[in-house]
Amino acid sequence: MTEQEKYRERMRMFEEDKRIRADQEAAAMSQRLLEEKEEIERKLKREEEKAAVLWRQEESASRKRSVEDLKREIKSLEHLKQFNAAKAKLQVYEEDYLSVKQESIMLNPAYVQVAKFKITASQPSQPLRVKCNS
Repeated sequence: MTEQEKYRERMRMFEEDKRIRADQEAAAMSQRLLEEKEEIERKLKREEEKAAVLWRQEESASRKRSVEDLKREIKSLEHLKQFNAAKAKLQVYEEDYLSVKQESIMLNPAYVQVAKFKITASQPSQPLRVKCNS
């Protein structure tokens, strides 16, 4: 082999080594990019899961607030119902009291005497008969 052929062979081997190193670097770079992509996808998935959990928690809290509001409204309506029932009972008791009081007044002998006096006083007395001479 001549010097020139040896030189060309070394150059070809050098170029071959360069190409192999470039291919290896490209493969390593491709592998790193693939790993970074997978890591980013995992992080994105975790963030989406966190967001979903937070959304469910917020939704749950909102529902709990709605339930609590409804419970307070029901309690208020129950108090109003009890108030109205007590008011109705009080009215019935008051009406009973007034009727009993009215009966006791009517049965009171003094009232009976006054009532008789009023009745007789309001009736017209016997009409006067006047004789006419004709």
